[in-house]
Amino acid sequence: MSRAAAFVRIMDTTCSEKCLLKIALLQFDWQLLGRRLLDSAQDVEDIDREETKEQHKREKMLLKWKEQKGSGATYQKLTDALKEVGNMDTAERVEQFAVEVSPPKRSDISTNDPEAYSRMDWTNVGNTLEESKRLYEEAMAKGYVETSVTKCLILGAAGVGKTHLK
Repeated sequence: MSRAAAFVRIMDTTCSEKCLLKIALLQFDWQLLGRRLLDSAQDVEDIDREETKEQHKREKMLLKWKEQKGSGATYQKLTDALKEVGNMDTAERVEQFAVEVSPPKRSDISTNDPEAYSRMDWTNVGNTLEESKRLYEEAMAKGYVETSVTKCLILGAAGVGKTHLK
């Protein structure tokens, strides 16, 4: 999968609450955006009446959107709406935040893209049972496994079988 395809996968994921709270720290016209994202203009008016601080209004609007749309509250839909209301800078920041909170996975990157490998979050590769099973099944389906060569110096007394390790 190319970097572009991995980016599309990330943008099609549901916005995390953590990321939405981070986005709420940015400056943008929350009412205009809210009218695009929320089910009704009344929702925007209610938030405006209930909250006094602008940041809290942005937070509540974004969280309400996530609550209303569920899995449909994707990074792509948020950036599209931001661009529609003229907040290009904020849309670009949302794209950056999306990649930060959802870095490419090993399976999303082609082996021909070493730059992408260096940006990957390697801490979670194969750490869950589901991921390990998926990697195993993928290797069985392909009939091979990509490996790397590692040199290892084995120390020990003579005659204990160091040369017979496989």
